[in-house]
Amino acid sequence: FIICDKSAASRDPPKGIPDMKTSIRVLLIEDSEDDAALLLKDIDRSGYEPIHARVDTLEALEHELQHKEWDVVISDYDLHGFSGMDALHHVRQHDADLPFIIVSGNIGEDTAIEAMHAGGHAYVWKNNLSRLGPAIERALREITVVRAGRQAQDALQENEERLHALVSNIPGVVLQLFRDWHGGYSFPYVSSGSMALLELSPRQLQDDAELFFSVLADNQGAEFKRLLGRSAEQLTAVNWEGRIKTPTSESIKWANVRLSPRRIDGSRVQWEGIMMNVSRQKQAEVEIIQS
Repeated sequence: FIICDKSAASRDPPKGIPDMKTSIRVLLIEDSEDDAALLLKDIDRSGYEPIHARVDTLEALEHELQHKEWDVVISDYDLHGFSGMDALHHVRQHDADLPFIIVSGNIGEDTAIEAMHAGGHAYVWKNNLSRLGPAIERALREITVVRAGRQAQDALQENEERLHALVSNIPGVVLQLFRDWHGGYSFPYVSSGSMALLELSPRQLQDDAELFFSVLADNQGAEFKRLLGRSAEQLTAVNWEGRIKTPTSESIKWANVRLSPRRIDGSRVQWEGIMMNVSRQKQAEVEIIQS
């Protein structure tokens, strides 16, 4: 039987009890055990709990990089048989983003700047190790932002590839049509189906939107623009059907254009929609009427 004083349990913990430290995997490139101990002590004092390994050869460095995951690499500059720059190049060949901090007692400013240009994140003087903790924190924060941005970019590219794969299997032309402040038109996006239907490539239409209006037969380009104007004013959908005359083969086709508008910044409007070849349906209608 236990009696619990709720008021006592709700109080803050006694002062002097340290907060939980953040574990961090640190790979030390250091040929001095004493210097490595000082680095680990300062990292611990900065609020981190270092899980570490120490290497002093490129072979050992390669082994650690291949077999374990690390949060940060901290390297001396003057090492037996190789330099901090050699270690940096080795790490960069393995991981382009892994934070790399140089800690040295006699590195020159020009050399430190060269190391930063080569992919290092920071350099700290051994006689001022109080800067090591903030340098680690800043490097981890920067790499988190970089990796998040790269993941977002990869996800965007993957979505675009999926969209292109989906659109390429849709018969007809998927398009975005934009009207600017002055009533000029442009195509932000046109699918590859434009070649089969209009004999115009997506790049041609994106470079010169007037090419689209020019292929509308029977001088319907001006009429189609008036239809777009009404759609822009009233934000009503466009459902247009008419003939087109392709510029190369001069063949006549029937096309149906369906567009949905949305307003952007006042008078600017963008439509998303699809253009289909309905020549077979038109021919079937003619045959039914003749029959």
